[in-house]
Amino acid sequence: MSAALPGDQAKGLDLPDLLADIHRRPGAHGLDGSFWNCETFLNGYHEGSRRTALAGFREWPAEELGHGGNLIWEALVLRLVLPEVDASRFRSLSVDEDAAVVTGLVRLGAVP
Repeated sequence: MSAALPGDQAKGLDLPDLLADIHRRPGAHGLDGSFWNCETFLNGYHEGSRRTALAGFREWPAEELGHGGNLIWEALVLRLVLPEVDASRFRSLSVDEDAAVVTGLVRLGAVP
C-alpha cells in the first residue's frame, strides 16, 4: 500500500457546498463562471478525489429524465435545465444559457 499524500488528510467541501462556492465566486477557483469551465473543474476535482466527488451524481439526472443513462453528466444537466438546447452544445453555450445551466447545476447538486 502506498503512503498517504500530504493533502490526503485535508477536509474537502462536499458537492453542494463546492457548487455553491463556485457559483458565488468562480474566480476564487480560477474559473470564469461558464458551464464549460465549471464542468472541467468538477471533472478534475472528481479525479483528484479518487473518483468519489461526483460518484452517483450522473444517475440522478438520468433517472429524473427517464432516459440518458448512457450520457455524460454534463449533457444530462443541460437536458434538465435547458431542454430546448441541444445537449451536444454544452461546451458552446451563450452567456445567458451558461448562467442558467450553472445555476441549475448548483440546484441539482443540492438534491440528495
